[in-house]
Amino acid sequence: MTKKAVIFDMDGVIFDSERAVYQCWQEIAKAHHLTDLDTAYRKCIRVNSAMCRQIFMAHFGADFPYDDYTAEVSRKYHARYDHGRLPLKPGVRELLSSAAACTARGGLRHRGFFQRNPRGIFGRHAPDYGAGHDGAGR
Repeated sequence: MTKKAVIFDMDGVIFDSERAVYQCWQEIAKAHHLTDLDTAYRKCIRVNSAMCRQIFMAHFGADFPYDDYTAEVSRKYHARYDHGRLPLKPGVRELLSSAAACTARGGLRHRGFFQRNPRGIFGRHAPDYGAGHDGAGR
């Protein structure tokens, strides 16, 4: 049976964004002398930002400057990882190669995340953005 499509979540599946964000939080915790970051941070994995905010406020107290610290984390993250510098998860190249070989057209289609083929991870199967893609990202 020929597969017509393969769908991947890029953030945390293709790119190692979870570890990258955690490293930024560790730096913020050290700079601001936060203790026990790990307990609060682990509860935030796979939850939305509103829930994460509640978790941090419950853990660190009502006066915790969550918005300031998340802004600081965001600045660090983007300075370090924008422009194609976000690490790939192990096995991504092989996974994408296999997925491309299994699709009906032999290529990968992707909307919204890539402007180009960063670091050549798609090999000869560069993303086909499809009609109407404006290049604006997510």
